[in-house]
Amino acid sequence: FQAEDGIRDRSPSRGLGDVYKRQAHLWRHVSLNHKLDSVLKVTAATGNKAVKGNDILIFPDMVRYSGVGSDNIESDVNHLVNDQLINGEVSSSLSSSRFSGKHIFVCTHAARDERCGIYGPGMITKLSEQLIKQGHEDVTVYSASHVGGHKFAGCLLAYPEGDWYGLLNADLMENFVDQCFTKNEILQNYWIGRMGAHPEEQISISKNWK
Repeated sequence: FQAEDGIRDRSPSRGLGDVYKRQAHLWRHVSLNHKLDSVLKVTAATGNKAVKGNDILIFPDMVRYSGVGSDNIESDVNHLVNDQLINGEVSSSLSSSRFSGKHIFVCTHAARDERCGIYGPGMITKLSEQLIKQGHEDVTVYSASHVGGHKFAGCLLAYPEGDWYGLLNADLMENFVDQCFTKNEILQNYWIGRMGAHPEEQISISKNWK
């Protein structure tokens, strides 16, 4: 579940920090007014263009909601949570579309941990270069505000699988792209876990490693 805002600042993330604070009341509203059966992971991220309101990307459902909160944020969040997150149906009350491809969210939120602001931008630059070089045009890279686990900086989340990686840096991005996208395998020594997977499933994934 990723919140996308129309900003493109990849410097140590003052812009993303502002987005994070603006959207904080939305996430509090979700936690206070709705009981979900699963853990909800929320990150504010850069968008490809300026938008009114917020675009919300739902993983692993691959549904994009556009303009959320442009008029009435509480009403929009209620529709989003009740229809999509609780009932598992695309909300007819909000503007939505399906999307595809792979999506990488790199933490660059220096206000949370300055190491993310140091490692993140360089990782994004190298990621973008290697994705083009290795022919992965269906992968989109975002600068994200907070993905958790900052003691493992640099951190990123790779969707739609939801794989969470840490202890990364720009020099590892060639190997990361080759392993995770060219070979479609997990980069084992840097894998923290998989979002939404039960502990037994995570153990099963790691047992298959050599």
